[in-house]
Amino acid sequence: MRIIGLLRPAAMALLLCPLTALAYGGSGHALIGAIADQLLEAGPAQQVELILGMDLAQAANWADCVRSVQASAGPKRSFVYHGKEQYRASCGVYETPGEQRRMEDYVRRNFTQCPDGKPEYPCHTTYHYTDIAIQHERYDRQDSGARHDDLIAAIDAALAVLRGRRAPQPFSIADKREALLLLAHFVGDLHQPLHVGSVYLDASGQPVDPDTHAGSAQTLGGNSLLTGFDGANLHADWDDVSPLLDPAHPPAELFSAAIALPATAGEPATWPATWASETLIEARHAFVGLSFKSSDSQAQRWVVHQDDRYEYRARLAHMQQQQIVKAGARLAQLLNAVLAPAHQSLPGYLSQPAALAPWLSDPPATPSAALAADLQAYFETRRYAGTPRAELARRDDSFRAFDVAARFSRTLGKRLDAQTTPTLLKLMDRATTDIGALVAPMKRAVKDGGRPRPLVAFPDEFHCPIKYATLPAAGSYPSTHAAVGWLWGQILAELAPEKAGELLSRGIEFGDSRLVCGFHYPSDLAAGRLAAAVLLVQLQQDPKFRKDLASAAREVARAPGLGP
Repeated sequence: MRIIGLLRPAAMALLLCPLTALAYGGSGHALIGAIADQLLEAGPAQQVELILGMDLAQAANWADCVRSVQASAGPKRSFVYHGKEQYRASCGVYETPGEQRRMEDYVRRNFTQCPDGKPEYPCHTTYHYTDIAIQHERYDRQDSGARHDDLIAAIDAALAVLRGRRAPQPFSIADKREALLLLAHFVGDLHQPLHVGSVYLDASGQPVDPDTHAGSAQTLGGNSLLTGFDGANLHADWDDVSPLLDPAHPPAELFSAAIALPATAGEPATWPATWASETLIEARHAFVGLSFKSSDSQAQRWVVHQDDRYEYRARLAHMQQQQIVKAGARLAQLLNAVLAPAHQSLPGYLSQPAALAPWLSDPPATPSAALAADLQAYFETRRYAGTPRAELARRDDSFRAFDVAARFSRTLGKRLDAQTTPTLLKLMDRATTDIGALVAPMKRAVKDGGRPRPLVAFPDEFHCPIKYATLPAAGSYPSTHAAVGWLWGQILAELAPEKAGELLSRGIEFGDSRLVCGFHYPSDLAAGRLAAAVLLVQLQQDPKFRKDLASAAREVARAPGLGP
């Protein structure tokens, strides 16, 4: 929702009523959070749960819910949250005494401390947008409409806190939880075209560039552009999301589109401005087919004429869905980058693992009974498409110790991450390096005669999304992921013998996910597990491994339990 504080008081009074709805109607932001929840890597997902105590779909509306905190007049201003029934679906989760105090405290700290902060338009409401003229090619903080406390600056500030630094002035962000609550919302705002691009009009209602045209009027992201009865405006039209886009039951095609969205290049610190520039270009399309006629010169409002209202609404709905998908995918990309520890390629424990060749035969010949069994199992598991087992398999597509640890945390019932079990993660990183060295001589690329993966041999059959572009070209035999899963299960079972059965089963299930995903055949998995067994025998004879294993056992014993 766009704040109206940049208007004169008369205009503010006229526009107040139509601007009380949450941005994207609440459901749009929740949908963005739901998409991001699905695309988080396992390790960052565990960190989100730890920091927030809820998922991103629930968190995504917090920055709008704080708008219900009301400030009293006078020098000793008080701040009290007054929940509204129409927002209960989005804000009800925060209507506990502790959460209300957090919202009130956030508004108190972010009320009038910014350069233009006044009680009529508090600072925290200006964090949701920037107002760059649509004639511009990219976002630049020096342009008219950009500010040092605008949406992009607010995202930068939240990222700073999430990385363990202080938020720059004028932002006051209390902790990582508050930073993540803000990010979950602001990345959504960043992809709403009218939260970034704005049309500036001259006296005759013609769009102009305020950086080259003196005296142009700001239309506040469409808030002062009237489109219908009862003061409906263009910004509200863009915030109003179709009820078909239900965050409780998101359309499957949205997740598919989000997974397929190319990752943003460059360093994460550059992404918010890059995305703002892209949204600015999209904002131009929001004003195609529109013309403007002054309605009230004192209030600076204009009536919008649409050349073809039905075509415009169809285009609006298409762009909304497209931008929601981008916002969800990019929120996940941002958190995957920021919440994961810097990855270091650690050396293995073994300077020269024993050769695997004596233990493994070649992949099944063509034709053979073994190959027939592989194919039968592969085609039988295609029935899992669209089921919870396929979703589990997709989430099991992890390799780094930081992410794999989170896939075993729930089974163990304890938190496993870089803060609570650093030695365990280092041990598994080093053991994974050893697995790679052991398997490498047996794992040939397809172009070098390696076994093609099922998704290559049967491209029209169901398979999980491909996270790594090199996957189709890599040989299928043996499965390194199955080796990793087996090794995690075996080592954790040794560290927590009371859960040995469940952990060993989870290690097998982790490898079986590669079959469900269509990335491997059963014989690939069996070969990977055999490789892990050969490696574990060697590791147990290494003094450094045994020392780290003892330290990891103490960490696991002390690790905090997980919530329900």
